[in-house]
Amino acid sequence: MGYRSDGVIGMTKQLYNLTSLLQKNLPPLFADMDKDDTDEYTIYFSFYNWKMYGSYTDVARFYAWMEEMDDIINEADCNQDKHDLSYGYIEVGEDDGDISTYGSPHDFKIYAHTHIDSPIS
Repeated sequence: MGYRSDGVIGMTKQLYNLTSLLQKNLPPLFADMDKDDTDEYTIYFSFYNWKMYGSYTDVARFYAWMEEMDDIINEADCNQDKHDLSYGYIEVGEDDGDISTYGSPHDFKIYAHTHIDSPIS
């Protein structure tokens, strides 16, 4: 990722609640993110202008948590609708094409848009 990054993660409230039951608590980084849980089924977290270096302990825990969630979703009981246990994440850095995605961000209406900034726009 670039020097500074912006990111948004959305997850179903079922996944959010399941992580607590499995004691896979959210990494400490979530406590500093903006939170929006006004939707009945989804909870969102976002951050802007953060240094998201994998060498930082809290950032590494955040990325590891998403990998754990992928495992939990893939191992979900066949009777559980996997759509009920899902998340999506997009992170945009400063460099050209510096976009990372995890999970299914489009299922949560999370998209990255590219535009041009210039003195004449």
